[in-house]
Amino acid sequence: MQKLWAGVCSFDASVPTRTAAEIEARLKHPAHERGAHWRVVIAGNGAIVGALEVGFIGTVRTEVMLAVNPAWRRQGVGRALLQAAPRDRRLLVTSRAGVPGAAELLTSEGFTERYREARMRRKSVGLDPLEIPDGAVVTVDTERDVDRCLRVLAEVFGDDAEQDAGLVTAWIRRPDCRVLYLGVGSRDVGICIIAGSEHAKKSERKQDGAATIGVVEQVGLTKLARGKGMSRPLVRAGLVELAKMGFPDLEVLADRRRTSAAELYEAEGFTVVDDDVHWIKREPWAKE
Repeated sequence: MQKLWAGVCSFDASVPTRTAAEIEARLKHPAHERGAHWRVVIAGNGAIVGALEVGFIGTVRTEVMLAVNPAWRRQGVGRALLQAAPRDRRLLVTSRAGVPGAAELLTSEGFTERYREARMRRKSVGLDPLEIPDGAVVTVDTERDVDRCLRVLAEVFGDDAEQDAGLVTAWIRRPDCRVLYLGVGSRDVGICIIAGSEHAKKSERKQDGAATIGVVEQVGLTKLARGKGMSRPLVRAGLVELAKMGFPDLEVLADRRRTSAAELYEAEGFTVVDDDVHWIKREPWAKE
């Protein structure tokens, strides 16, 4: 399965690279049903030219990931894969604004835009830690404690937090992943997960395949810690750690529905390089 996934990643950088452990954890995850609804398109010469990953993430919500080899675009591959997705579910998918053909395909298949996230980058030089109010401190979890991560994710993100222990274990135990916690006294009130980019292009990787771009994957505070000037110091701590790890370029995502998110990263020297566009296709019986 990892070879198959690597083949898909080789032609579509929007597909995240995954370790063997993460692929196995994802297959075991209840949302993926051992990959029963995943699909691949294979050309006559045996090459993989398209893929569809399907994950059931709610009572009716289904998240799909679509990838098509650029040489095979506009030949019906993407449309065939989308039409193979479950028809009685609310479908969610993400595309890049820099790939206009994706928007054309999704619109023609009945998807509508939900929201956008700005993909922003900056160089890693010139970053120093910031002071944190209320005596709070940021620490890197060198133990990669899964139970701790699960607990804080739930406190920060609520129902949107991933709570599958197997998948979270695979995430935080990737070689280039670090988990930082913001603590006040003995309590964790914030989390920042950083790693090498899963979406790096071939030109953005070293000879050994390692990404040259470090990414803030998830960051957030508990309700009690919000509005106290702790967000930017926590983000800065994650960026400083990525710089220490040797990444020359840094990347973040900012939800365009929240102007404060983009403003925070602009204050950190980031500029927009692309948008991630999130789409939805409602179940057939749903009312608009």
